[in-house]
Amino acid sequence: MRREPGSPIFWLTVSVLLFVVVPYGFLGESEPRFAHLPVWFYLSLAASVAIAALSAWRIVRFWDEPDD
Repeated sequence: MRREPGSPIFWLTVSVLLFVVVPYGFLGESEPRFAHLPVWFYLSLAASVAIAALSAWRIVRFWDEPDD
C-alpha cells in the first residue's frame, strides 16, 4: 500500500537530515580532518545529497500525471 505524500515518516527523516546538515556538534572546531577537510563537511554534504535524493524519489513516486 502506498502512503500519501505527506507521511510522517518522510517528514521525520527530512527533519533529522536537516539537523545533520547544520553541524551543531562541531561549532568552532575543524578537527578531526579527512583529506584536508573537516569531517563535519562530509557529514553535511552526505545529508544534503540524501535530502535531495529522498525528495526526488518522493516526487517521482507520487507525482500525479493526468490521464488523457
